[in-house]
Amino acid sequence: MGSGEPHFWGDLQKFTELCVNLGIQQPQIDRLLQCHAFYLPHFPYGANLLAFADDEKHLTLALRSTNVRVILVSADLATSHDGRILPTSRPKYVFWTLVEYQHRQPRSLQPTMIASSAVIAAGATVDPYGCRIGHRTRIEHGAVICKGTVIGDDCSIGPGTVIGSDGLEIKDTLFGWIRISHEAGVQIHNRVVIGANCTINRGLLGNDTIIQQETMIDSGVHIAHACQIGQRNTITAHATLGGSVVTGNEVFIGLNATIVNAVTICDAAFIGAGAIVARSISEPVRVLPYPSKTLPN
Repeated sequence: MGSGEPHFWGDLQKFTELCVNLGIQQPQIDRLLQCHAFYLPHFPYGANLLAFADDEKHLTLALRSTNVRVILVSADLATSHDGRILPTSRPKYVFWTLVEYQHRQPRSLQPTMIASSAVIAAGATVDPYGCRIGHRTRIEHGAVICKGTVIGDDCSIGPGTVIGSDGLEIKDTLFGWIRISHEAGVQIHNRVVIGANCTINRGLLGNDTIIQQETMIDSGVHIAHACQIGQRNTITAHATLGGSVVTGNEVFIGLNATIVNAVTICDAAFIGAGAIVARSISEPVRVLPYPSKTLPN
């Protein structure tokens, strides 16, 4: 870290005070200072990660990752001799408190850049900081583009759509029972069409929400934080994608379908109208709910 460059945890004296309030003392605080990102099983990316585990399964997953620097665990799980273990009475509570504290640190954002050929309709709102709008992209009336959103060329954002809002990640923390702040952004690649009254949440734990090129999204669709949507997907009206959903290329998602958090869907899969997908799909199958039946009067 160069001189003058802000630390991941912000002011180190305030961070130390926070840790003491959480029951963490030196030299454990020094170990936390080595962490520069957060780990969950569906957010395994980056280096020098801080993790928590409240059962054997999640402890095993965290221990397998060479990117994890510190693992917060309860005393009954602190039987491993792995040097990354840091015992605490409430690992989940401490983890999400540290996440929220870090997300609240001041961030420097560049002024928004809008290409000269982009069209921002009257009544649309684009945050003045942290956004980029590409060439020939059109933002319709009533759309809201929040900070940290990058939209490529030749895109269309429908009326009333909100891109870059916080998701609903509710946790118990030192700050109370709160919705965790979302600090990552949204990346929308070239030639993406998004219909009216959609919500695209910004990313979480350093993982952007990403919609790749030539994906078509109908009206009323909800895409939660840190989803990664592949190329040329078709997502029809009122579909809901939970946090951290990953789709391959050329996936079809039908009307009112629901994809549960952290599910991965392979290339060319077909999700029928009204289907609820709670497990990852590794082959390009058709997933359909029970069809309606005609019953006698």
